[in-house]
Amino acid sequence: MSTDFVSDCDCFLPEISPGTEYIPSAADVFGPGSRIADISADITTPQFFGKVSFVDFVQYDVLVCAVLVLLFYILYNYRESIELLFTVLIKKKISSDKLLEEQNYFFRQFIAVTLVLGALIVAGTVTKIGDIYGGFRYLNTMAPMLSSWVCWIIVIVAVLVSFYKWAFVELLGFITGDKEFFKEHHTMSRFFFVETVIFVSPLFLLLSFSYGKFADIVLFVTLGIALAMCLIFLFKSYKFFKVRNVSTLQWILYLCGVEVFPLSFILLLGLRHV
Repeated sequence: MSTDFVSDCDCFLPEISPGTEYIPSAADVFGPGSRIADISADITTPQFFGKVSFVDFVQYDVLVCAVLVLLFYILYNYRESIELLFTVLIKKKISSDKLLEEQNYFFRQFIAVTLVLGALIVAGTVTKIGDIYGGFRYLNTMAPMLSSWVCWIIVIVAVLVSFYKWAFVELLGFITGDKEFFKEHHTMSRFFFVETVIFVSPLFLLLSFSYGKFADIVLFVTLGIALAMCLIFLFKSYKFFKVRNVSTLQWILYLCGVEVFPLSFILLLGLRHV
């Protein structure tokens, strides 16, 4: 029995006479709108479809694991240093710079390790915020290979900001001829940052495993604690300048140059591509 259909598909083909060789085209098999796929394109570049979750990459998981390990390491080895730091910042029986000079290498190591932990937490929190509210979307088209490394790029940026603040403080001390004054204030700001890191570390771990409305709640609580610590630091910083008879204008200029400028510059740079 003759048929006008090929046995392997339901496509209609012209009647094939015995002994003739006929190779069906893509249009015959798949329809007139079909075409041959172009395999000459670079297939090594990953293509992202839809919304990219920046917290689903293994690089972010490594960062969260590093935060967990460092937090347990600090809580286990530096309990006395944490207690001493909180006592000094609350009661202020000794200056921050004098505390750092009088304490042993163990206390200095605690400050250094906690600063590293803080850089990781800042990077992880910013990455989580970008994932929740759709930040870094321009990376999908501009540099898709960097999407998985967003958190570690932010770590590098945080280190560069820390280096900028140190260099700016050294420059101010050189220009004004009062290095000890600005050095002590910078040390106090680092101590407040370390204290904030200790407070928000458990919340960050909870945030990294949270999704939906619960993640929003944890994020707002984390940012609220960080904002409260910033306000306390501003009060302590203003008092630090006033006790030494430094004008309020100089205090504002110092804050704008050291604390506000690097953060606002990075924020505006990021908002240009959102």
